[in-house]
Amino acid sequence: MSDDIMFNDLLHLTDEEIGSTKIRFIMHFSKSDPIYVFMNNPDELNTEWLLSRKKSNSGKDAEHLHKGENVIGLVRLPDDKDLWLFTCIKHISGPLDRPREDNGTDYYVGYEGEELAEYRKFYGRVIVRYHKGKGQQGSIRWAEGLLDKIHVVKVLSDTYAGDEFPGYDCVSLSYAQLKTIWDKDKSSWKSTLSRQQGVYVITDTATGNLYVGSATGRNGIYQRWQDYIRDGHGNDTRLIAIVEQYGLEYVQTHFRYTLLEHYDFTVPKDVVLARESYWKEALDTRKHGYNDN
Repeated sequence: MSDDIMFNDLLHLTDEEIGSTKIRFIMHFSKSDPIYVFMNNPDELNTEWLLSRKKSNSGKDAEHLHKGENVIGLVRLPDDKDLWLFTCIKHISGPLDRPREDNGTDYYVGYEGEELAEYRKFYGRVIVRYHKGKGQQGSIRWAEGLLDKIHVVKVLSDTYAGDEFPGYDCVSLSYAQLKTIWDKDKSSWKSTLSRQQGVYVITDTATGNLYVGSATGRNGIYQRWQDYIRDGHGNDTRLIAIVEQYGLEYVQTHFRYTLLEHYDFTVPKDVVLARESYWKEALDTRKHGYNDN
């Protein structure tokens, strides 16, 4: 007999309830990664994503959730495609019409749903494992026949808030990840990066261009990267030009921040700046990147 804890061992849905329940596997389908949407605003994910409906060119939008059904939200975690976070269960009371105003995306909140409060203690705390193969089409599937394949990996003591600081050699973050860490004021990141000077590289994933910079001021790397979260450019000339031309959204979508080297504050500033210059030369970021000095 297996000792595995299955998802329904926690939910205790009856056969009748399972028969009217669907599971929505929430994955990346826009410029935002849904797990970071959840971390910043769970209600946004559990409404705008869980209850989303895709627009069709014909104007007759497919209805995948129906009155009387329940829908379970599972959002994919970033480091393992087989791991999912349980975010909510909602009872569908009916479809919603497509808004007349264009929201600029292919999706809209297409259903009215009410959160099932009896499961609230598990929302954002249960991590499950399920392999969604390439041949398994669709993000919404019936729970029947599926719940007994979803294994509980972990029940967290508190709502999921991302990983703790992974070590200086493993710091490479998208803008969304960076902003979430700063918005949540995560102590392990703040205390660690505030104590260190460093050299870093910003990657424009759309073009492959790089920008090498250094952090030598008060509160070190943490403070310097906070500047980028605030305005996208940190007062760097070439990055200012990008924000002015393409907007902050371009930075939010395409920029990635990676720590190359770190030093405590006993190391002279000149040493850090010399290493910054070395990396600019090594990566040729003055000629083929965003550095202008």
